[in-house]
Amino acid sequence: MAQTCAGICSVIFQLYVYAPLVNRVGARGAVQVSLSVGFVIVTWLPFIRAFGHGSQATAIAACLSLAMRSFAQCVFTSGFIFINNSITDPSMLGAVTGITQSINLFFRAMAPAAGASVFAWSISGKGFFPFDYHFFFFAQAALQLVLILISRSMPDHIDKPKFVRRQT
Repeated sequence: MAQTCAGICSVIFQLYVYAPLVNRVGARGAVQVSLSVGFVIVTWLPFIRAFGHGSQATAIAACLSLAMRSFAQCVFTSGFIFINNSITDPSMLGAVTGITQSINLFFRAMAPAAGASVFAWSISGKGFFPFDYHFFFFAQAALQLVLILISRSMPDHIDKPKFVRRQT
């Protein structure tokens, strides 16, 4: 049930938030907005208990997680726009997309193992602030800051394709 709700929300988000956002600020701007929103969400997630307890805190955490997932999807989709826009030879588009998908799947397989290890260590209770359960969230926020800086250094022309597809 939760996956179905997340999927429906994801489609609605892509159609009614992501598409207008990319049309307005471009894919690079959408990445920066998405990472910035994600940074704020990830930074505040460990403090969710201050906003309520029990089912109220769970509902807030679920809504924030859904928003974070949606904005992460914006970054993912924009990444493929960047890759497609960086191709100079149209005959290489399939090969580059395939290699990119392979690399993506590798990191999607490795990230949960690495993230779970860091999260398990951070909730072990052996650390002090910020190396307690906050650490995982702050590390994720630091990674998002690095990605924001990288996206700001990208050239402006990455938002436009280098070749124009011909109609046949």
